[in-house]
Amino acid sequence: MRFVGLGRRRPARLAVWLTALVLVPLTAIGLQLYVSAAGRSEARGQARVVEVSTSHLVKVVALGAAVARERIPTTIVLANLGKVDSREVGQAIGLDVDRFLSESQAATDAALATLPDDAWVAPVRARTEAARAAMKGPLTRARSNIALDGLWEAQKVVQTQVLSEIDDMQQSVDALAVTGSAISALRRDLESLRQAYELVVAFANEGASVFALGDVAVATKFPAIDPNSYVTSPRLAYVTANALYRSYSNQLRLSSAGAIAKKFTEVDNSGDARLIGVFFDRLGKRWASKSFDGVAPRSDLAGTNLLTRAFLSIGLRHFDSLKGLVQVAGQQVSGDARAIRTQADDAYRQIWFVMLAAAFGALAGVGLLTRVVTRPLAQVAARARRIADGDLEPVTATGGPREVHDVSSAFDEMAQNLILLQQQADALAAGETRHESLQKTVPGAMGRAVQASVQRLSQSLDARRQLEDQLRYESTHDGLTGLLNRASALVALEHGLARVNRTAGGLGVIHVDLDRLGLINDLGGPGAGDAVLKHVATSISTTVRTGDIVARLDSDEFVIITETDSVDVLMELARRILDRLGELTLTELAPLNATRLRDAGLPPGVGASAGVVVAFDGLQDATALLRDAADAIRSAKRKGGGHIELLDDELRRLVELRHKVHDGLRQALDDADLRLQYQPIVDTAGRTAGVEALVRWTSRELGVVAPDVFVEAAESSELVLELDRWVLAEALRQLTAWDAAGQLPGIYMSVNISGRHLGSNRLVPDVKAALAKAGVAPERLLIEITETVLLSDLSDAAAELTELRELGVRIAVDDFGTGYTSIAHLTHLPVDIVKIDRSFVVGMAQERGKALLGSLVEMAKALNLKTVAEGVETEEELAVLHELGCDLIQGYLLGRPSDPELLGDRVTPASQPA
Repeated sequence: MRFVGLGRRRPARLAVWLTALVLVPLTAIGLQLYVSAAGRSEARGQARVVEVSTSHLVKVVALGAAVARERIPTTIVLANLGKVDSREVGQAIGLDVDRFLSESQAATDAALATLPDDAWVAPVRARTEAARAAMKGPLTRARSNIALDGLWEAQKVVQTQVLSEIDDMQQSVDALAVTGSAISALRRDLESLRQAYELVVAFANEGASVFALGDVAVATKFPAIDPNSYVTSPRLAYVTANALYRSYSNQLRLSSAGAIAKKFTEVDNSGDARLIGVFFDRLGKRWASKSFDGVAPRSDLAGTNLLTRAFLSIGLRHFDSLKGLVQVAGQQVSGDARAIRTQADDAYRQIWFVMLAAAFGALAGVGLLTRVVTRPLAQVAARARRIADGDLEPVTATGGPREVHDVSSAFDEMAQNLILLQQQADALAAGETRHESLQKTVPGAMGRAVQASVQRLSQSLDARRQLEDQLRYESTHDGLTGLLNRASALVALEHGLARVNRTAGGLGVIHVDLDRLGLINDLGGPGAGDAVLKHVATSISTTVRTGDIVARLDSDEFVIITETDSVDVLMELARRILDRLGELTLTELAPLNATRLRDAGLPPGVGASAGVVVAFDGLQDATALLRDAADAIRSAKRKGGGHIELLDDELRRLVELRHKVHDGLRQALDDADLRLQYQPIVDTAGRTAGVEALVRWTSRELGVVAPDVFVEAAESSELVLELDRWVLAEALRQLTAWDAAGQLPGIYMSVNISGRHLGSNRLVPDVKAALAKAGVAPERLLIEITETVLLSDLSDAAAELTELRELGVRIAVDDFGTGYTSIAHLTHLPVDIVKIDRSFVVGMAQERGKALLGSLVEMAKALNLKTVAEGVETEEELAVLHELGCDLIQGYLLGRPSDPELLGDRVTPASQPA
């Protein structure tokens, strides 16, 4: 019996335990589901409230946009205090103001009609009506202020209400018992709606400020308007509104999504938006550069009016596009609210289905809810919560089935992948494009997409860094030779002078100038000159000492900066550089033909000159130091190619004297202190064929100044052009005076022209003007150009001289034989006369010199050129020249330069010019 009793009690006990095991979890599940159902019901109600509030908010935002739009035409009309009819203002700035105003007012009224009579609506309606009433009839300052302030206050009321309702909406959303992507989207889109509305208000404020400033331009057409009334405040309003507009644009660009992002991208990338950007940039620059104190200049008013019309042609379309953006944002917010309500409704219905399913599932699943399963699952859940909270440290689950371990391992892998993504983001943010994390890839499609983005970002950063490095290099280096440029040389000089000032040392500068780069370019083209410059740069760089700085200043100018206080070291270094350049063979450096070089009379090596200057105290200016080096190089080049000149006290004195001569010559031109003397040029029969005009100057301060001194000083600047013009005019005037007096009939006038004048493209107009003013036939004017000037740029010189020849003016090559001109060059130049330098005349005393001079005369005759022998001083020289067949003679033997009144009685004129 005992056993039977025990047997009966055990099944009962077992049933109780089984029932308890089933009912307890089932009851708990039921209670949980009931609580969830209650929560879902509450969420449904909250979601419906949010949906209704959203619909109201969208209407309030639409009203705000309409009021903002109405401000623009109101500003246009009221800015002039009613002194000009709105139609005239519209015509002045290109807008039908009346139609625009009526449309905007109608839009505001329509927006007000959609809203209930809440407490804040009445002030908006009252302020807009007061503003419109103030605009009727003659306007005063007070009525204008009522109108402008009324709409501004209405806009602020609406703006306050919009922002308040958005804040309330966000609080309601935060309180929703709903989770998931829909609630996140609603929060995000509410913020985007706020930004879109603020963007519309900011743009309207920009437009109003632009039209107010544009009214100043209208004031120039309608003098009744005071142009000082709307200058400073529109500028401040524009700066504030423009900053807000850019800020909200950037926020929308970064945070918007979905239809809002698509619409914003469409608006932001439209042609109107780009033109508006250009417009505001220009307006910003114009306002930033003007003080706007007092009456703005008319040029500024006109410019502002043009900008205003430019804005009107596109700005209103852009404003309406922004309103469309607000509408899209409102629609998307409404859609988000509907989605949340739908989600809440679905969840409420589903909860009851879950309750029924849970009741049946509890019976089947009670046996599986054991400690063996629940404990590992709890660990996995805790792991998931830690990952969600940002704790990525790995945790291994203990116990439980294999599936639980798999889930835990999956969480660990996910955490490792997130750690890798974080490392990659940190590396890119720091610009470490070679970080080891960037070489790893997260598994799966997302990992491949992230890796592709990482690679593109890394490549973009590398490309940007390379571009920055390239731009920095190009800003400091010469593009052809790779040497430092002039700006970098000045910086190096400043640093060197600062060190010298601290250490009481010395800083030396060697200025190297190539002698014949222009002729090399003429013979071989620009490519030949570039090749020579590259080799010259390399040769100088390998010749200087370690630590010396080499830079290219100009086309054929280089500078070496070295820290030393030894003049001997500098001079020795300069000599080594010139010797090294002299060893370079032109035919090996550039595509130059040896025969052409020989025909041109060029030596085979690269010729150069050098100027040396030393700073001992470090107190000099870098620019002044370079200028001193340039003075030294000019002095060296005056001595001929291959010379080195040290700027010592004597040379400084000469440079100062040259500057004094230059300034005195300018004053002499103004005070008519210059005069011309004339030296006869006679033919073989002893008749005067022409005269050469020679300028003379007796300075009131310096006394008699030699022509080579003051002409050289003039050639250092544009002053030589003024000197040439004066000589041309005075010589032709004297020729006309002789003709009027019946003296020296038929002779020609020979005038020397500087190289700077020949290369200025102003020689031909100056010659034309002088001939026209004097009334002299062009055939009686002979222009003399020195041989070295012609060689500096053969092609340009030939073009200028050809144009003179076409006028009838004749051309002579002066000092022929002293440079590198060859007979081959003469075939390409429009030359009539060759003037043989005195050095050849003196050389006739030797048989070789006589033979050489005879060859020159014969070759000139073969080219149909006349010859003039200069510097003839003895009867023996005259006899030899007659024997050689020289056409014309000039020299002290036949007549020294004389004043014009003395010349007419001492020479025998020719009947025709030579």
